[in-house]
Amino acid sequence: MLFWAWVLALYMVVVVYQNRHRNHDLIPYVMSVCMLVLAFFVFIMTLVPAIFSLSRGTKNIINLINLALLLTTVLTILAASIGKFLRRFDNKNFKEYVLVGVIIAVMLFFTATALSAKQPAQSDPFERLSVSNPQLQSQLKKSGYSSPPDGQGLNPMLQNYGMILHPPTLYMGYVGFTIPFAFAIAALLTRKLSSIWTASTRKWTIFSWFFLGAGIILGAQWAYMELGWGGYWAWDPVENASFMPWLTGTAYLHSVMIQERKNMLKVWNMILIIATFALSFFGTFLTRSGILSSVHTFGASSLGTFFLGAIALILLLSVVLLITRLDDLKSENFLESILSRESTFLINNLIFVFSAFAVFWGTIYPGFSEAVFGTKPTVGPPFYNKIMVPFALLLFLVTAICPLIAWRRASRKNLRKNFAKPFLTAGIVGLVV
Repeated sequence: MLFWAWVLALYMVVVVYQNRHRNHDLIPYVMSVCMLVLAFFVFIMTLVPAIFSLSRGTKNIINLINLALLLTTVLTILAASIGKFLRRFDNKNFKEYVLVGVIIAVMLFFTATALSAKQPAQSDPFERLSVSNPQLQSQLKKSGYSSPPDGQGLNPMLQNYGMILHPPTLYMGYVGFTIPFAFAIAALLTRKLSSIWTASTRKWTIFSWFFLGAGIILGAQWAYMELGWGGYWAWDPVENASFMPWLTGTAYLHSVMIQERKNMLKVWNMILIIATFALSFFGTFLTRSGILSSVHTFGASSLGTFFLGAIALILLLSVVLLITRLDDLKSENFLESILSRESTFLINNLIFVFSAFAVFWGTIYPGFSEAVFGTKPTVGPPFYNKIMVPFALLLFLVTAICPLIAWRRASRKNLRKNFAKPFLTAGIVGLVV
């Protein structure tokens, strides 16, 4: 079924190109989605507590496990994956290209799964117990069982009601950024680089940003209950992996307002959305590869190498495409003054980006140092707190100032008018307190 879904996805690309001015381009797409849904439900049936013929079902499911932990998660993921895709996009100029981009992303994921199945890893979700553990299968047959009557169950730390919400919300945040990224690549490919593509993806960007943030908060709540004796954030590599795309996504949400209002920062916005999508992949790489020690890593696989290659390929192709379109991305306006709302938006962006880079460097440095220098240092909360606290204070200051400064150029009269009352009020409150 996955094979035919992949074939239909390829067919989708051909049909879109040949019929880009007609209305038949969704037929192979819908067929492909149907095949994926069918394969999805067949896999879910193997996770029902009564069926343990697959290795993954035996390792992770027990008869007494609360089905809500399983069914809520997988059905939410399914709804997030296909619910919105079945709708027609309002902007017909981009519809075909966006659908192709989404299909390519789906193909990439399932190609990774297919490749991992050829390697001695634990990533193949369809690996049968007779293949992974033939000795156990032989013992079961001697006892009169075709499959185990029960499984080993989930890791005890994962048997928490927080797992009903945390994984699917975080996953929707990761996957959701595929849509604005696909629109951005479509805009670059077609040279239709006005602000239409950013307006078309506003809802998707906010949707993805919201769910990624909600997933981070829910994960912190789970950590508070299960891991850290009251600690909700430990700057763990996997925690950082979800925080980095949220930071760049927040920067993109702010800077895209400048592009839509002033036709500025076009190249910057392209860089931000490409970085956000790549960091989403990077988060999956950290979680699945096991390359860095983390309390959130409950299994390693050979998928890490493939995801790392996918990240490199995404960045390479996106950067090359961006460079070839630089002439088309020239801003129509420029910053007129450092004392303007546009400038505060840009400073806001730089804070988010520098914060993301600091977290990125702190996350990868132990692995980088081990590979290059042969030593593996520990980068813990003191490093991040030393870097992030000043950034956070500066961000609060800029966020407070930004709405008070006029667009284009703030005059002295404007500054006195807008800042006098807030500063006077703050001074009085400070003296009273």
